[in-house]
Amino acid sequence: MLETRTQPLVSSADEDFFRVVRAGFVAKRKKLRSALAAGLALDKVAVEVMLQRAGISPDWRAEDLSCPVATNYECLATARQAVMSVL
Repeated sequence: MLETRTQPLVSSADEDFFRVVRAGFVAKRKKLRSALAAGLALDKVAVEVMLQRAGISPDWRAEDLSCPVATNYECLATARQAVMSVL
């Protein structure tokens, strides 16, 4: 049986979250490091910092992430904000 949440994992107004998710899927079969670097116009070192803060391997592909790991996308959006403030 499918259980629905009373509150979504992320707000539909969370622009950074959806920007990161779209960037992860920008190119099929690319590893997250390359896909996010291209989709967010960042260098790969900054992307690796984001991924480390989110607890996601840079060698994973976006399509490899599953629902239990989906909350890491929210962490990734937060990490992106931190990286952008430094760059």
